[in-house]
Amino acid sequence: MSHHLSSVVLTVVLAVVPGLVLGIALAPAPAAAGERAVPEGFQQLVVDGIAGTPVGPAVVLTNGDRSVLLPIWVGDTEAATISLRKAEQAAPRPLTHDLLDQAIEALGGEITEVRLDALDKQTFTAQVTLKPRKAKAVVLDARASDAIALALGHDVPIWVAQAVVDEAGLAPEALVNPPDGPQPVAPEVPL
Repeated sequence: MSHHLSSVVLTVVLAVVPGLVLGIALAPAPAAAGERAVPEGFQQLVVDGIAGTPVGPAVVLTNGDRSVLLPIWVGDTEAATISLRKAEQAAPRPLTHDLLDQAIEALGGEITEVRLDALDKQTFTAQVTLKPRKAKAVVLDARASDAIALALGHDVPIWVAQAVVDEAGLAPEALVNPPDGPQPVAPEVPL
């Protein structure tokens, strides 16, 4: 997708399932020539896929060597959209993210990055940065699942704060040998 908007930021939120967190510390790899520099205190994660869980679908983000998994529970519709975008496929008619893509392109803008920057009361907060052409930056609220879908559709990095990874990241072996304690329950997602 070709897009062109001077830095608009979308603030994003999404609930996390409690009881599924392990701290994992990872050092960001240095950026290669031509790559974007990793923001300080962040690391780049990518969408590994959608996992079905007893409490609903989860987008699973992972780092390059898959030593950390970050599940983010989403609704069925958001899971379907993210799956389509990961597979570089489109629905027969434009979905909400497709409509937003068209609006950004028509306004001469581009999405430059997505940051999951905090975990507040089991809710991810994130920002989608838009680069408007000749416009002042604005901040718009959105959901984390929307930010991830937009990142996939625009082929931009998803930066995750190390503090978020430490709090909500899982080692792959945690999925085989879950930690002792309460089993996950459905997250409360405000409507």
